[in-house]
Amino acid sequence: MIHDLGQADAPRTLPAPLLIEGERFFLVRAGDGYRVLSSVCPHQGGCVEWTAGAFECPQHGWRFDGVDGHCITGSSSQLASFAVEERDGRLFVDLPARSAAVHGATRERRQPSDWPSDLRIRLVGHASLEISHGGFTLLTDPWLTGAAFLGAWITYPNPRIDLSSIRPDAIWISHEHPDHFHPASLAQFDRVTPVYVPDFPNGRLPRELRRLGFTQVVPMQFGRAYELAPDIRLTCFEPPGLWNDAIVLMEMAGLRLLNINDAGVNYRIAGMVQPVDVLMSSFAPASSYPYAWDHLAADERLAIAERARVGMLRMLHHAVQRYRPQVLLPFASHFTLWHPAHRRYAAEFRRNTIDDVVGAFRSSAVPVIDMLPGGSWEPARNRRDRGPWREGLYDWPVVERWLDETFDQSVFDRYHPPHGHLRDDEIRAYFERLNDVPEIAFCEDLAVTLRTHVGPEVARETRFTVRDGHLEMRHRPHEVENLVIDMPDNVLRHLIQTDASWDDAHIGFWCRFSRTPDVFNAGFWRLLQAPYYLRHLRTDSARADGAAVAHANVAGLIERFGAPAERVLGRYGLHCNACPHAPAESVASAAERHGVAAADVDRMLRELDRVLLGAPAVATS
Repeated sequence: MIHDLGQADAPRTLPAPLLIEGERFFLVRAGDGYRVLSSVCPHQGGCVEWTAGAFECPQHGWRFDGVDGHCITGSSSQLASFAVEERDGRLFVDLPARSAAVHGATRERRQPSDWPSDLRIRLVGHASLEISHGGFTLLTDPWLTGAAFLGAWITYPNPRIDLSSIRPDAIWISHEHPDHFHPASLAQFDRVTPVYVPDFPNGRLPRELRRLGFTQVVPMQFGRAYELAPDIRLTCFEPPGLWNDAIVLMEMAGLRLLNINDAGVNYRIAGMVQPVDVLMSSFAPASSYPYAWDHLAADERLAIAERARVGMLRMLHHAVQRYRPQVLLPFASHFTLWHPAHRRYAAEFRRNTIDDVVGAFRSSAVPVIDMLPGGSWEPARNRRDRGPWREGLYDWPVVERWLDETFDQSVFDRYHPPHGHLRDDEIRAYFERLNDVPEIAFCEDLAVTLRTHVGPEVARETRFTVRDGHLEMRHRPHEVENLVIDMPDNVLRHLIQTDASWDDAHIGFWCRFSRTPDVFNAGFWRLLQAPYYLRHLRTDSARADGAAVAHANVAGLIERFGAPAERVLGRYGLHCNACPHAPAESVASAAERHGVAAADVDRMLRELDRVLLGAPAVATS
């Protein structure tokens, strides 16, 4: 859609902020002309700001160049960029048209007092919501008991709920993190309970659920609606950034309840589903960055943490603007660090409380449903149980005393890997096998030293480099150590022997880091987050250009390769299997039609190239 930006010779200070159809952009000068950059951070949909000569997202500190929008803090991502054309002395930009709503562009909205009288939403704990209507109960992301992230996290405050009374008709799991996919909590449910999960390319969630004994596991294709019961259906949407997370639209009795959880704001999906009735989101940062990064001074860590805390509140405001809910339900941030070894981190934590969210929206027309774990809300009856009494609940002396009283070494040991022997050849084989992960093509060039510890002593040092998409083990110290990781030896053994996600270790505060230069290597962490391995990858070039895939016919690609192609396309918002345009479009033209950013198109083509080269063609008759 063409937008007039005004006179070309008008005096302006660059970058110049723009507001186009309610969305923020920046006009920048690129070479002899202009371009328009999106303000949306490609990580989790935060809104970047111009500061200190670059665009910066306050949520995680990602910085972007002020000319072309490429990430200058180590990620291969960039801000979406659009060409500006000058005609008759005026500037014009062609922006992708907003997507139509998934289930109809318009609908009548009812006030909560007119919602079904039996609709009830209960915050069971942390990210777990129990949503009931018409005799059907859906439970999301059940972490209901015990610890998470190898014993590092514990729910706080504890829910006042008899867990044996929870009997869901279906379970939805948004992603693999153990505060959302928690085997010990899932163990209390009947194994015939249907479990719905996003159909991520790595297939790890369905595989692990079946290993736990669940017999009705439903991997949901992105963008497709699944009927759970009469008048109840779920639609799963791809994450906005690099990470395996998901958004789910729950439709009940004509209402739209959107759970974005930890996935941030997906501006494209917002255009498809808004307006929603209830928006559900996490509200506090949870990363070990910057607390466990030793190259940062204490005052730097606290300043970064405070910016991230405030940035999360701003993200909630952006989410409300984009999804247009009637009410906001903040959740998925009710935990603290449990182990005594992490007490320093817990004391330093700069996190939003539920009261901070209420304060941030005090002047907003959108009310906040401010429940703590154990609380519930019945909108039609105007009943709300806010949960435990919260006076002083978040004061550090209160939290510290609670930690001292509740920490139980025997419980911790159930969730933390025991010590054991790990051979050097196991470590070498593990890291070399990462060359069979498609995301290796997107990994930055860097030199890594990994030191493992048994108690205070260094047990071993492992070194490797990644160059041009290929990982190679090294025996001698690197001239420049780009990333140094210190971690317990038993934690590394757990990651290697169980093929677990490295998020278990670093979000669990079991790692300490130092990096030179001070950049975030997003491609490297994406490689380790949730790897999926493919054999028979092409070996003549580690980095494919994706040219052949770009010109491939969409329908032909899906027909030939089936689910592997659909999963990758769906991850980037191309739900092409039933699209009438698929037989007539190339992958590149489909991406352009759907407004996929140029940087994401490049990633998608290279990922398709790597995945499909390692996947067998579907047999045809």
